[in-house]
Amino acid sequence: MQTIDEEITAFAYAPDGRIVYSVRRLLKTKVYEFQRDDIWLQGRDGKRRRLVQGEKLIHKNMPFSYAVDSFRWSLDGHTILAQLNAILVTDERGNTLDARLGLLFDENGKWIRVADSKSFLFDTIKAAWLTDNETLVDLGEVVKPHLLFGIYTFRVTAGRGRQLFAGRT
Repeated sequence: MQTIDEEITAFAYAPDGRIVYSVRRLLKTKVYEFQRDDIWLQGRDGKRRRLVQGEKLIHKNMPFSYAVDSFRWSLDGHTILAQLNAILVTDERGNTLDARLGLLFDENGKWIRVADSKSFLFDTIKAAWLTDNETLVDLGEVVKPHLLFGIYTFRVTAGRGRQLFAGRT
């Protein structure tokens, strides 16, 4: 039995019993107030270390706020997908856009860049790992808002993805 005395927004157990979890953090600037969760890993021995410091995340040079919705461990327990509910500020007037973003990183906290992206964050909905430990399958919004979706795969080691059943939603 383990105890984590923090305000946790999401957690998941690794196959070997480690726990990845997110802790709510509020940040203030002159213009905005943000939530950016930090991501921690706690070993079976109770030792903790921060894998992701939320205030260091950048998405297309837009101010944004996020909370971790869920984590998905690869089946071998070496790679983690954090799925984020985000609010992006889209212009100087403060207009916002809701987004579902993913962040991939290894068990040591090294961020994994996704498919020709300049950002570590990418659009994703309801992702899951396949048994090869390097392929993610997720939904991509084809008709907005949330009307039709396509199914996509992404191979982490190859750094590229593709749509399954192209032309069908």
